[in-house]
Formats: sequence, C-alpha cells, structure tokens
Amino acid sequence: LLGRITQRGDTLTIQTDLVSVTDGSELWGEQYNRKVSDLIKVQEDISKEIYDNLRPKLTGQESQQLAKHDTENPEAYQLYLQGLYYWNKWTEEGFRKASDYFNQAVARDPNYALAYAGLADTYNFLGDSGYVAPKQVWPKAKSAAMQAVKIDDMLSEAHISLALVREGYDWDWPGAETEFKRAIQLNANSATAHHWYGDFLARLGRSEEARTELKKAQELDPLSLLINTSVGRQLYFARQYETAIQQLKKTLDMDPNFVPAQHAIEAAYAQSGMYREAVAERQKVVTLSGNPELAAAIGADYAQSGYAGVLKSWLEGLKQVSKQGYVSPYELAQIYARLEEREQALTALEQAYNERDSKFTYIKIEPAFDEIRSDSRFQQLQQRLAMPQ
Repeated sequence: LLGRITQRGDTLTIQTDLVSVTDGSELWGEQYNRKVSDLIKVQEDISKEIYDNLRPKLTGQESQQLAKHDTENPEAYQLYLQGLYYWNKWTEEGFRKASDYFNQAVARDPNYALAYAGLADTYNFLGDSGYVAPKQVWPKAKSAAMQAVKIDDMLSEAHISLALVREGYDWDWPGAETEFKRAIQLNANSATAHHWYGDFLARLGRSEEARTELKKAQELDPLSLLINTSVGRQLYFARQYETAIQQLKKTLDMDPNFVPAQHAIEAAYAQSGMYREAVAERQKVVTLSGNPELAAAIGADYAQSGYAGVLKSWLEGLKQVSKQGYVSPYELAQIYARLEEREQALTALEQAYNERDSKFTYIKIEPAFDEIRSDSRFQQLQQRLAMPQ
C-alpha cells in the first residue's frame, strides 16, 4: 500500500494505491479530500475498499486485522502520528518530542495501546542511546509496555515493546524471546518484529538466526534506515568489516545524516584500521550536531596524534560532560578498549553493569573488546548476564 498526504489548512488530500509486490501492477487506487477531523474515517474507508478488493484471498483473522483501528479519537491519532514522526528521527530531540506527543495521545485516549507501545519504545531508546541514565527511563518503558499489552494482548507492537524491556532492562532472555515470538505470531509481516528479534539473537551470539531475521526484516521494509543499519551492524559483529562498510555506505546513501549509521560505520572503519575514514565520519556527526569547531579540533588531533589522539580528546570531553549530565559507561569502556587501556575499560564495564546500561548486553559480540576478552574480570562480567549458551 503506497500513500501520499498533502494538507492545506484543515483539508487533507490523500492519494492511496494498492500495488502487487509480485509484478508492480496497480490493484486499486483512490484519492480522498477530507477534513483533518475525518482522518480516522478515511482510514476506515481505505481499509474497507482494500478489504473489498482482497476479500477472496483473506483469512478470517486477516479480515479482522484489516478492519481494526486502534483509537476512535482523531486528535489522539494525530498526536500518535506526530510522535511516530519524531521517533523515527532517532535523535535525542526527536525522542523527547516523541515522548511528549505519545503522552498527549494516551491522555486523550487512555485505551490507546499503540500509543502506549510508542511511549515505551521512546523511553527505551532514550536510555539505550545513552541520552538519559537507563534507570531513569526503563521503569517508565516497562510500565507503558505492560499497559499496552494489558489493553490489547493481540497487538504485535505491544509485545515488541515488552520484549525490548525484557531484553534491555530485565535481562530476561527467555522472557524476551517469548515476547518476540508472540509479536511475530500476531503479525508475521512485521518488519519491526523481525528486526528487533534479529538484534536480540545477535546479542546472544546466534548469528545465523540473527542474519535470517534481519534479512526478513529488510525484505519487508527495504527502505528502513534503521533496519539497514542493523544489517550492517550484524556484519560488524561478525567481524566482516568490509561487507559491513559496504552495507552501511548504502544506508548512508539513502540518508547521509542518519546518526546510527554514522556511528556504526565509524566503528567498522576503526576496527578495520581505516582511521582516516573513521575520523571523517566522526567529524560529520559533530558538524551535524551544530559544532563545527569541535569537528575542526578532531581533525587537528588526528593530524597531530593519530586516531589515538582523537579518542583521548573525545574521552576527556565525555568526562567533562559527565559532570553535568549522563554519559554511558559502556561508551567509555569501548574507547578505553580501543586505546588498549585494559583496567579502565574493565572498570567502565563494571560500572555499565551496575547502572544496567542496556548496551552492556552487547559485550559478548562487540569487537572492540576482543583484546580483553580473555581477561578473567571480563569473563566474570559476561557470566553475570546469564545469557543462554
């Protein structure tokens, strides 16, 4: 289903086209001109017309899912869409704006399970991305995810949200896998479910299964920046750096400013010894964040002291930031490890464990830690996660 929406004042023009993925032929198309307040009614009309076209091919459960809509409140629905828009920017500002819109959506409709799932995911990734101390937001993520499941146990997105909490906060591996599988059972064509299940499997070291799930997610949503980034990251975790770089370049071709892909390709460059390229990527990130002076300083550090000089300066900067705000100890551990400062890396990992930094769950597969992997302290930290073998 392809669509395009334009708005003039309070009038929406919605063009929808149902296209066969087999041969690209158009099965149905329609244009609607409606008031913003009629958005949910338009959704119902579109669903009904698609249903009428596909009815002979649908099962009973599929028919019910197509006819279903998640809220009767048009204002709540618009707030949800705005939240989703900002969430997909994948920046700190985007997540904060998304949480505001999702909170407004559930205030308008307290039974809006999909908005609760969005709220859970927003809190989740505020912590997971290192913008906020995990313990400040994970309990909120868990509460919202459980509320989403309570309202609608048949909603795939709700089970994805709960799976992410089980994985990133509870460190409940069987519980997380159960929720991911339930989400896929409810919607086998959910690219999001396959994506995050693949990421989960990668953390556990089940690389072949992870590759299968991520490939499925990519097939379902080939233009998703996040999914394409995760495909590249999985290759990075598999130590296939050249292929990872190729994949991440393709992702950045779609959006050169997508921060997760920029971070991922910098790591792949660094692990493969392509330090000049790694530095250039870091300069892009800080320039886009509105700090061209820092980008210039990074270039000067590299010219004077190489990549190690860049990392040391970055480390000092993070220490200054930590005096006023949150800095992920897992990020510090990665820098120390790349600088071959073993004791500091292990101390930072211990702190990451104690703070329940969700990125700590990547230690089993993170290449940056390969040089300290044989250390008994590292092995003890990994054992504390109690990941299934």
